[in-house]
Amino acid sequence: MGSIQSVQGVSSAISNIPAGALADIYPNKIRWLLFFSMALIGTGYLTLSTANSYLMVCVAVALLGFGSNFWHAPAFGTLAARYPRQRGLAISLHLTGAQVGNTTGPFVIGALLEGFAFSALGMFEVDIDSVLSWRQISLGVAAICLATCPIILSLMSDDDSLKIQTENKFRDYLRAGEKLIRNRHVIGYTVLGGLRGAVHGSFSLFIVIHMAENLDFSEFKIGFHVALLTAAGVLSTPFLGHISDSIGRKPVIITAMWTMALLIPIFLILPTGVPFTLGLAVLGLVFFSVMPIITAAAQDSAGSGSEGSVTAMMFLGLSLVSLSSPPIAGTIYDNSSFDGVLIFCTGLAVAGALLATVLPTPPSPTIEKAA
Repeated sequence: MGSIQSVQGVSSAISNIPAGALADIYPNKIRWLLFFSMALIGTGYLTLSTANSYLMVCVAVALLGFGSNFWHAPAFGTLAARYPRQRGLAISLHLTGAQVGNTTGPFVIGALLEGFAFSALGMFEVDIDSVLSWRQISLGVAAICLATCPIILSLMSDDDSLKIQTENKFRDYLRAGEKLIRNRHVIGYTVLGGLRGAVHGSFSLFIVIHMAENLDFSEFKIGFHVALLTAAGVLSTPFLGHISDSIGRKPVIITAMWTMALLIPIFLILPTGVPFTLGLAVLGLVFFSVMPIITAAAQDSAGSGSEGSVTAMMFLGLSLVSLSSPPIAGTIYDNSSFDGVLIFCTGLAVAGALLATVLPTPPSPTIEKAA
């Protein structure tokens, strides 16, 4: 499990390099970059649906990782460039759509794999057995992704005026990239994003294994609890994004990171049942919601013109820092069970909270605009 996660991490990391460059050099061709991303995701799911060996699973996961991460630079970069005064809210709203999928996805997939029972006021009951296999579900997702590709092209259009005003030539892009790499504030927020991602990835992966192996939860029940990690974030993500636009990024980031660092170790003593369920829901308020705020802080620190590259750096850092965390967490789980993983995640969260505390406050894009 950990090695497959690492394959996805490597492919995700590699995709950021061309994604950031192409998003900044060709900002008027964003729809084609998003088309390419969605097509790769669909191909990945199609490959997974027919995979009959470990190698084919790795190929499918690599396509999924590359395609998924390739989306971020053109999408985030475009939103950040077009809405500099509401950058936090714009990126957060974009990710809220992803969170809706992350929330409903595990619930729906669990129901399709295992079936479910439903009753309403004692008037009628519905009891449905397993509907689809995982291969059929993967094939269905592939069909949805591939069908979305022409929709992207039809709903978006090339902006020729954007090309004249903001397109970077390749040589200018290289100069801007060199300056970006030397920006300590951007690097700091990139590392912070990686630490947050390492915590998120390790906890999310092994909480599923813990529920299956130690708590003996059903597939449907596991899907329900995984959904809780993102359900609360559907509301908190745009709220935190708006607050960060109003009072600044740093107070929001510090509060979220320290909340994460304090909540995770509580699962060491949290009993199963309602307390366990509520704990996951509360953790979901900050687990994913702070990521767009960290991204916006890095973009504020870099200034305008490099939004795509900054986004790519953020996700490259996330991939590199979190790349080794699943195998490490897997080794810890084998030796110390889920309690060891919780301690590992707590250490990463505390390190991230301390880094967030000492990082400088990024400049406000509103102030820069006024100047």
